[in-house]
Amino acid sequence: MTQFVEDDDARSSAKHRAALEALFTRNTDARGSEKTPVAPAAVERTVKMVSLPLRDDPRREERAKRLAKLMAAEGRAAVTKACEAFVNAKLTLPEEQEVMLKLLDHDRDDRVRSALTSLSRLLDTEAPQRRAVLDARLQRLEGAEDADVRALASSLRKKLAHVVR
Repeated sequence: MTQFVEDDDARSSAKHRAALEALFTRNTDARGSEKTPVAPAAVERTVKMVSLPLRDDPRREERAKRLAKLMAAEGRAAVTKACEAFVNAKLTLPEEQEVMLKLLDHDRDDRVRSALTSLSRLLDTEAPQRRAVLDARLQRLEGAEDADVRALASSLRKKLAHVVR
């Protein structure tokens, strides 16, 4: 699972809360007449993404080992083998951009379709992490034999073109 760890939680929360209150309160002077609104300064917030294994998961070491093999795999045969070993071990693939990007090199069309669908969902809420690599893989998949893979790749590539860089 991915957890968010914030630096100086209390101070960061207080600044964020103050900025939000400034946005939603009326700006008046001592006489009660409205002042010209002043744009609040951007609140800078430091958030670190840290992947932590679940403490209660007795298979966390196996999961981490198999995921590392998948992420290190290069080429369609190696990606397919590592992915199938992960799935055959009854482990659930994490729905993260890097993992789904890796699965675009899988030999099985159903795995590729699933990865394309997941990536589409992820890109609705996140910026693309490796845009050039994703675009190249989508372009290759637009020429795939499977019509669904072609359609999903084309659709995702159009969505990627409209995502702010």
